[in-house]
Amino acid sequence: SSELDAVPDFFLCPLTCRLLREPVVAEDGFTYEREAIERHFATGTMISPSTKRRLTTTTTYANHTLTSAIEFWKVNQAAAAAIAAASSVVIAPAPATKEKKSKKKKEGSSSKHHDHHQHHKHSSSGVPDGGQAQQAAAGKPAGGAPPPPPPPGPPP
Repeated sequence: SSELDAVPDFFLCPLTCRLLREPVVAEDGFTYEREAIERHFATGTMISPSTKRRLTTTTTYANHTLTSAIEFWKVNQAAAAAIAAASSVVIAPAPATKEKKSKKKKEGSSSKHHDHHQHHKHSSSGVPDGGQAQQAAAGKPAGGAPPPPPPPGPPP
């Protein structure tokens, strides 16, 4: 959609169908782009382009209120566009460093080897892991073994 689609109709000049830059009110009470209504009057006509009634004067007055409203609308449109643009930016995660990758490889290879052996364990319960997962979920140590000691803390 173009910018013109989003412009409120009353911000458009009825003669040019463009966004008003210098809105002025004519005797008929309608607002026009200054240059457009002056061109209309320059043809020698005293007929309102909006009402088609005869006018007694070609004097126009600046529509300061509408000028302010259009400026306010433009600022809000720019802010909305900036927010929309910022929200469409995708931030990619930082790539892992070589140190982290090599550490993961070492951890992954030793745990894969360990997991491989556990996967083939069977018990009388018929559960491939010997029921260790169920026991761990219940907070019990696997296989009836005592829980492992806590990791060493900082020296006292």
